[in-house]
Amino acid sequence: MRYTIIILLVALLSGSCDNWLDLEPENERLSMDYWTKKEDVHNTMMSAYVRLRDCQTKMFQWGELRADVLEIKTSSSTEQIEKINKQNITSENTIIEWAQFYKVINSANAVIKYAPVVLTRDPLFTEEQMDQYIAEAKVVRSLAYFYLVRAFREVPLITEPYLTDAQDIFQPKVAEEAILDRLILDLKWSLKRVPVTYASAGSSLAWENKGRMTRWAAQTLLADIYLWSEKYKECVDACQLIVDSKRYRLVGNEQEEEDENGTTEQESWFSIFYPGLSEESIFEIYYDHANNQRNSLFSWFQKDGTYLLPQRIIDEFEYDNAVIDLRAKNKTYFKQDSWLGVWKYVGASTDGTTKRSGDKQSPNWIIYRYPEVLLMQAEAYAMLDGGMVEGNKIAAVRALNVVKTRAGVPAIDVDVAAQMSEASLMDEILKERKKEFVGEGKRWFDLVRFAKKDGFSKYKKSVIDILLENVPMNERTIYETKLSNEWSFYFPIHKDEIDISKGVLKQNPAYQ
Repeated sequence: MRYTIIILLVALLSGSCDNWLDLEPENERLSMDYWTKKEDVHNTMMSAYVRLRDCQTKMFQWGELRADVLEIKTSSSTEQIEKINKQNITSENTIIEWAQFYKVINSANAVIKYAPVVLTRDPLFTEEQMDQYIAEAKVVRSLAYFYLVRAFREVPLITEPYLTDAQDIFQPKVAEEAILDRLILDLKWSLKRVPVTYASAGSSLAWENKGRMTRWAAQTLLADIYLWSEKYKECVDACQLIVDSKRYRLVGNEQEEEDENGTTEQESWFSIFYPGLSEESIFEIYYDHANNQRNSLFSWFQKDGTYLLPQRIIDEFEYDNAVIDLRAKNKTYFKQDSWLGVWKYVGASTDGTTKRSGDKQSPNWIIYRYPEVLLMQAEAYAMLDGGMVEGNKIAAVRALNVVKTRAGVPAIDVDVAAQMSEASLMDEILKERKKEFVGEGKRWFDLVRFAKKDGFSKYKKSVIDILLENVPMNERTIYETKLSNEWSFYFPIHKDEIDISKGVLKQNPAYQ
């Protein structure tokens, strides 16, 4: 499987074209003549994961650069990154290019369209297998679109594969709500068909149970879309199904087995990231560094890399000498000389000095793990019925407290929870997400989701205030002015896409 993916990366991503989505013409490879056996479906499905791996840099940058957690070490190569970080965003910035996500979508669309053709040609390909591949493709496509919607709000909704440059692919943007409604329908359909697992535990392909879209990965994505769409009851119920499945647990809640000396020690939260593929993980993009499946996480976050943590983030972990957050020093972060880095992507142990060896320097990129389910459910309960029902507040705090307790920090008293306002409860949830998911591509999307509630009428100012806390006084007016327009929370469409579409694509109003 690992070698197949490498071969596909070369074969499927070669060639070029200059259409506005930069979707490479598959021509013979994805023509009707190509689709003759079940292996063709499988290989194209795997190409979607190869392309999803290529999106990891964007997933990180889009989810972190505009937020308040990371700082950037200035160098000649960080100009575009710094502009995004400082809200100096223009349509020429290469970071906002979206073509890589549409390549994922194109591979998924090919599976969805042509798997039924293979069913008529390969007697060994069953209808159940066809439905499983189509469901898997729809979940991968939904994830790609969810990133695009959170980053751009409105994007073209493309559901047909593009085989040649001659096809009409100049499609206009579709409203956010319409795209999300389509994703919800696709995921509901897929939940009945996508596999629960792909390989037996302990087998050489066991990583596929975390690295491919399972039913529970689809369920978590659906819950996330419900939360973004302010469908709070649906989000609560979707999360509860995952909790009730008992397939996942918070790593760090249990004691490890006795060693040869008869002693036990607490299981480490850090093991989520090294060696990874933990019982907490629901879906992560898999990398095999030794076989040239690589990312830049190690180099970005090691000493003198691109990204570092400000002292204020460390202070949030170390707010009380009497409390030790189990996610803190030498787990989430490390200090080397004056450098504050993100240890979860650099380290190989919790000693703060042992780093990943050469063949381990492309950590898996975790998209969903179990605490996110609990924190999504907490947020949905906090917002349910206008945040006024005492029972919902208590349910929100109980879900939040599970994550707090695992981290070893004080839980919120249930009696206090009943008296908390919606705003104060939301603030607690946001703070806990901030610490739990440092550097995991979550923070900016969290802030946008918070700001957009009730049509940007309730919490937008609170989000702006959060961002202004870390902005020099002489720059605050510029920030406030830009973010006063709700469309400025999203990226502009890249200038090249606008130009090549010949008027079909309309620019984000905040950047016109």
